[in-house]
Amino acid sequence: MSDAPTFRDRVQELVELGPRGVLFRAAWEAKLRTGLTSLLERAPAPLAPEAVHGLPELARSFPFDAMGVAKAMADRLDDGSRARLQEVASLGAEGRILAFGRWMADYGDPPDWFANPVTGRRWNSTVHWSRALRDERRCGDVKLPWELGRFPHAYHLARAAAYYPGQAPALAGSLARQIEAFVQQN
Repeated sequence: MSDAPTFRDRVQELVELGPRGVLFRAAWEAKLRTGLTSLLERAPAPLAPEAVHGLPELARSFPFDAMGVAKAMADRLDDGSRARLQEVASLGAEGRILAFGRWMADYGDPPDWFANPVTGRRWNSTVHWSRALRDERRCGDVKLPWELGRFPHAYHLARAAAYYPGQAPALAGSLARQIEAFVQQN
């Protein structure tokens, strides 16, 4: 079965968007396809270094009692579940991420934010966002590198740090380095 929209899907989209929505969408698509978007949009200013390097201090200032949560939840996770959590967190700290909650994807350490972990091909990091998807045939599904950018492993790292306080500094440091790299490269 094809994923291509049918005529009926297109008509429904037009009805739901209404005349103003259709005009907006047509203008949007025209700007994207002609390259006008990349010409009109300015590149964002780089972040100040202190904005990125202050992440660990910011995390310590959150009013959250991780140890209290771990203590309250201790009887809800059996030993096997805690061991699996520790394993997934350790792998995440090394750039091997439980992608889509189903399978391990190796993005490298430090992670390559533009790599498809299945094909090994890289998306062009220098093109404007409006032209980035033109590489999909060469690189594969863009959702694979985007999954890493969602930081699904952050939850595993935080939970493991709460259950295993001795590992918390290393896990937090790893996550902070990954966030810094993401911000610098994106």
